Amino acid sequence: MKRLILKSVLLSMALFSCSKEESTASQTDLNVSVISTTGRDLKIREAKAFENKVQKKLNDPEFAAKFQENEAFTKRYETLIAEAAKSGKSNLPLRVLNIAVNIIHVDDAPPTRQQVRQQIGILNRAFEGGRTNRSRVPERFRRSIAGDTRIQFDLQRIRYKRIPEPLTDEFDLFFDSTGGMDPINPENTINVYVSTSDEFEFGPFAGAAGLPGLVPPEFDHIVIDFLAFGTETGDIFTNAGETLVHEMGHFLNLHHLPGPGGENVASGCRVDDFVGDTPNTSVLYDLFQDEAILGETTTSCGSQDMFVNFMGDSADSVLEMFTIGQRNRMRATLEPGGSRSNFIQAGS
Repeated sequence: MKRLILKSVLLSMALFSCSKEESTASQTDLNVSVISTTGRDLKIREAKAFENKVQKKLNDPEFAAKFQENEAFTKRYETLIAEAAKSGKSNLPLRVLNIAVNIIHVDDAPPTRQQVRQQIGILNRAFEGGRTNRSRVPERFRRSIAGDTRIQFDLQRIRYKRIPEPLTDEFDLFFDSTGGMDPINPENTINVYVSTSDEFEFGPFAGAAGLPGLVPPEFDHIVIDFLAFGTETGDIFTNAGETLVHEMGHFLNLHHLPGPGGENVASGCRVDDFVGDTPNTSVLYDLFQDEAILGETTTSCGSQDMFVNFMGDSADSVLEMFTIGQRNRMRATLEPGGSRSNFIQAGS
């Protein structure tokens, strides 16, 4: 099986111009995937199920305005962080986020409570830099390693629900009335749903998450397939628990390295991911795991690709790092007034 990015709900809007060392092209009228989905086959498909459910709200001008508002907020925060670093006052406060895991299963053996706690441990270690092996990161990228993002996740609850047959609509996961489970305190808790995606209209996929502020609240949750949750998945590509790390990046406003919706794959390096220290790339590296040929030869858009980044699509065994720029972009959503600040645990 393979994992790659699916272009799901698309919203055409004008974006702020963004440039990098590797690319100076401006970005306008870009199709933005507001729900990023990681799949397990070779075909890139539009997620019609998503489109049918949220397109009405996406056509509302307030969603386009919200995207631009988020980007403006992020840029202001990045400026403040840069100024603080220059003055030697760049200590970052710890942000602890509430998280709950909802497991919906049929006859298959669901993850145990111990395995759920192990997965949240993997998530926390990734965000504190504890899963980064510097020796496996190409030398030119080592100075960009974020290390500890000062973002952690506190597991509030684990719930199970057994159902007679698999759900065929991914949004049914989020409601008691449709066979799933209503989310736990969604106003201040990140809800992760774990289930099989095999019967979904656009499945199977490994995981899905929405960008902050751009998905209707009733759908604004993270979904992970059984075969990508934890380390005992039976899938050699997604057996290290990195899918939740990747999807949490989306939830905190990170795009894929080839840009929103993987646009660079089709557009030829004209867009990027709005992060200054990730090189522009047009290659997905779908569940690529042959480290023998990963290295300086993995190039696109005129530079070496950061195939070890958590927001790429290499196999779990290859993924190693967030960058400093990605850290700052995620933390911007958690600042007072930020689009994900409601998930911060009181007192942190």
